[in-house]
Amino acid sequence: MQVVTQFPEALIGAAIDEDRIRATAHRLGLGVHVDDIISVWSTFDLLGPSLEVVSQVRAAGTACYLATNQDSY
Repeated sequence: MQVVTQFPEALIGAAIDEDRIRATAHRLGLGVHVDDIISVWSTFDLLGPSLEVVSQVRAAGTACYLATNQDSY
C-alpha cells in the first residue's frame, strides 16, 4: 500500500508509468520487491462506472474514502 499512496492520481484513472513505480519503490526501501509491485500494479482495473458513482456521491456532499486489504507493498 505504501507505493499506491504515492500516486493518488492513479485512483482517478491516471496512468502511472513503470519507471515512476520502480523509482518510488526504491525510494521507500522496497526495491527488493519492485518486480512483485509491478506485477500486482498491472492487475488493477479502473472501473469507470464506479468512479462516476463516487463522483455523484461526493457531489451530493458525502465524504468518500478508499479502504483496502492490500498487502504491505
